[in-house]
Amino acid sequence: MATKVRDYRKLAADIKDAIGESNFQSATHCATRLRLILKNTPDAAVTKKIEQMAGVIQVVQAQGQYQIVIGTHAKDVYEA
Repeated sequence: MATKVRDYRKLAADIKDAIGESNFQSATHCATRLRLILKNTPDAAVTKKIEQMAGVIQVVQAQGQYQIVIGTHAKDVYEA
């Protein structure tokens, strides 16, 4: 289970750093997930690193998206 996170700006920066800012094509969110379209899918080590970040529940790759499940604070992380 993900630990609670209040520093949404730090989580957003950590995710961006792990994936690489130049790798983003677009980003959006739904109620519980960051939905990212990336130029290149991150390798398993990067995905594991993201899954271990405080506030991240899991990472799912579906529908051509790299989805980071955060829960009800996905919008807060997206806006940060």
